[in-house]
Amino acid sequence: MPITCDQIKSEYESIKALKQRYDLEYQKAEETGDFTKVKEYRALLEIKREALSSKLWAFETLSQKELAERYEWQKDVLLRLGLLETLSNGELGIKGLSPNSPKYLSTF
Repeated sequence: MPITCDQIKSEYESIKALKQRYDLEYQKAEETGDFTKVKEYRALLEIKREALSSKLWAFETLSQKELAERYEWQKDVLLRLGLLETLSNGELGIKGLSPNSPKYLSTF
């Protein structure tokens, strides 16, 4: 069953509250030098953020990591074929393939 907006909001608010507790513990730890609780809060924050992130990922059959790998592979292919070019602003642009097309159709 898909996650609802109310569930997303509730989990996000829970993460925000945990982050506030983390910040307070961090301030205390700077004074005392004991970062044990800070490490525990940080680990819990990372777990909760990852859990929410995975619920928000809409592509069940394709992980974020796999998508990033495919994107980089396709970008490399386009670069080697000479279809991508580095623009003056540092972005990569796809060269237009017909005389009537603009110089760059898209940027990466």
